[in-house]
Amino acid sequence: MQHLEDKDYRTWKAGQLSRALERAGVQAEAISELQQVRPYSRRRAVLAVRRSGEGVELGFRERFSHRIVALKECHVLSPDLFNLCRKLKQYLQPFLQQKGLSDLFVTEMENGYDVLISGGDTPDLQAREIFANPDVLPEIKRFSWSPAMTEPSEPVVQRAAPEVRFGEISVSPPPGAFLQPTADGEAMLCKAVLHGLPENKGSILDLFAGCGTFTFPLSSYGTVRAVEGDLAAATALQNAANRVGLAGRVTAEHRDLFRQPFRPDELKGFDAVVFDPPRSGAREQAAYLAASQVPTVIGVSCNPATFARDAALLSEGGYRLVSAVPVDQFLWSAHLEVVGVFVRA
Repeated sequence: MQHLEDKDYRTWKAGQLSRALERAGVQAEAISELQQVRPYSRRRAVLAVRRSGEGVELGFRERFSHRIVALKECHVLSPDLFNLCRKLKQYLQPFLQQKGLSDLFVTEMENGYDVLISGGDTPDLQAREIFANPDVLPEIKRFSWSPAMTEPSEPVVQRAAPEVRFGEISVSPPPGAFLQPTADGEAMLCKAVLHGLPENKGSILDLFAGCGTFTFPLSSYGTVRAVEGDLAAATALQNAANRVGLAGRVTAEHRDLFRQPFRPDELKGFDAVVFDPPRSGAREQAAYLAASQVPTVIGVSCNPATFARDAALLSEGGYRLVSAVPVDQFLWSAHLEVVGVFVRA
């Protein structure tokens, strides 16, 4: 998409949302202009890495392929993150299998970098000693390993607890935890969520809360019940709340919202519900929200198609989509973030 003129690109990108809503038969009362992050601002990356005849291959995985595209330049990643990824290459061979790809998760935090390598055999002593040396990439605060992306991780070395800020609160996420890809994009999404809150902000339910992206900013406006399907993320959220004296204002709950969505009777008493599901959306949860009497529902999505599908369920249940904000956080791709504010008609 980098070949397009900026005006044409922005028109096409914003059109992802309007076209998805039109196909779903949903009418938005207002759609904001496209908000866009800066180039060179992405703070996390997932790279592919493997052994080769020349030592180690590291780069982006080519779409629908096992081919690795080497890191030569990138107009999306922050320069510091890009440079760290290139420097990491020389230290990774002891962590890799003789054959097969591993995934490398690298995240730029407030106080350094958090790195997770997934795949291969359990690291031996030689591998563990690499990052035990304080002179080896001291900007890495934690280096972890997991046998597979779906398996729990194990810290190889932790020099300090990696920290990220949500609002005014510092949180130490678990290895490989989900974060919004850019700090600017996160701020845009958060601003749209907070702007959509009703005047009566007393009790807020934050579904698919992660480590507290929206939870902690929301806590300035009322009590927040945060619900997250990943136990480690929910624990990190609650630990941060407890540490700063928000235990009574913020509560974190571990719950699989796909298997156990909040039913209408459980939604009683909330003044607003925020839900930020994965790309697949939250069909069942949206259906239960549509059957509830919650005054305001705010949906956050990284997929206009599933956002529109869930919006249609809410519309059928009597909600109006009063505003939608498109945020381009994935530059030069088809991915688009959306914040939609639904009000009970």
